[in-house]
Amino acid sequence: MGLLDGFEKLINEHGSAVILKERIALANDQYSALSLKLSLCESRVVEIDGENKQLRLSLEHAKVEIQNLKNLTEKSHSERLQDAKEKILVVVANNEGTTDQQIAQTVGIGETVATFHLEELRKAKMVHRSDIMGSDWAGSAGRTEWSIAHAGRGYPGHEWDLFEVSKISNLRGTGHHFASARPDYKKGDKGMTTIYAEL
Repeated sequence: MGLLDGFEKLINEHGSAVILKERIALANDQYSALSLKLSLCESRVVEIDGENKQLRLSLEHAKVEIQNLKNLTEKSHSERLQDAKEKILVVVANNEGTTDQQIAQTVGIGETVATFHLEELRKAKMVHRSDIMGSDWAGSAGRTEWSIAHAGRGYPGHEWDLFEVSKISNLRGTGHHFASARPDYKKGDKGMTTIYAEL
């Protein structure tokens, strides 16, 4: 190998070393950039994880709040239903043969709502239903009349209305007398099978 060949080899090796150095420097820069991105991603992952935990906690709180509101709504609705039924029982107890429309007007609810409650009370054997047929020639329309049942009379607030004699035990006189008729006393009460005496 001649002298010139040696110079050429030295130049080539030096050039290759420079190129290699540049490539290593470029690779180092890319590695640094990627390391920075990775660090930023890891920080963001930590932030997202914290946000997710907070969101899960908020979701659990929301579920509890929704359930509480649901329970409150159901309780309120149930109380309103119970209140309407009690009012209807009072109206029917005091007005034998009253109609859906009359009950609805007295209680202050819609006729459809009144009918719904009356049917529920009928199923519970608290009221009786009588369907009265109408007559075309007489010009009268059919109607439904309601009367109180024994179980309805024993409903809270109406314990005084009516009792079955066969179920009374240890009955005895006290010597005391009523000063006047009981509240809402009704002469000729249709709930009585036999009336022996009246005020």
